[in-house]
Amino acid sequence: MTKIISARPNLEMSVRFSELLVLSAPSFFEALWGPLRFAIAQHCFVQRKNLFSHKHALFIEKEGRIAGMALGCSFAEKRKERLLTGLLIAGRLLLFGERKRIPFLLHISPLGEIGRGEFYLSNLAVYPEFQRRGLGSMLLGELERRAKGVGADYLVLDVEGENTGAFAFYRRLGYSLEGALPPVKLGSALFQFLRMRKCLK
Repeated sequence: MTKIISARPNLEMSVRFSELLVLSAPSFFEALWGPLRFAIAQHCFVQRKNLFSHKHALFIEKEGRIAGMALGCSFAEKRKERLLTGLLIAGRLLLFGERKRIPFLLHISPLGEIGRGEFYLSNLAVYPEFQRRGLGSMLLGELERRAKGVGADYLVLDVEGENTGAFAFYRRLGYSLEGALPPVKLGSALFQFLRMRKCLK
């Protein structure tokens, strides 16, 4: 049996969330948060009022096991929680001696910029053993329904330019390429993201 479930701020889901979040962009999160990437994701997940909170996450279960996750938010949520998210993450980086990564939070500011009437897909991932079963499409479809439910006209996302598989996946599901965002430099790593959009009307 396959079903989509809302996230709950418990230990099991926080661990699965951190694994799937990092899986959605492994090199990016390693460069961004380094050795704290799983711990920061878990900490943010159980908190409220931040963009990595359980409030913004959906999970999909397959045969009683969590198989994938989608994370997204509305324009209003993003505007309200963006600063709080940065402060929460900066606090964890400071606490665990990763001060050098705090400026990276400013470097990623072009990612996720959206306007009124838009809903942002931040991350989507399915564990490898559950891939190619349509679960990613189901998650994205549910997120699109939720976006429509809050009055969004468009769902937008940023995909790594080198992730050709993800790019093709989104194209198949009706997302069009808008263009490239400014490159993001995190230490010695350089990332190029592409903005994609789908009309929900």
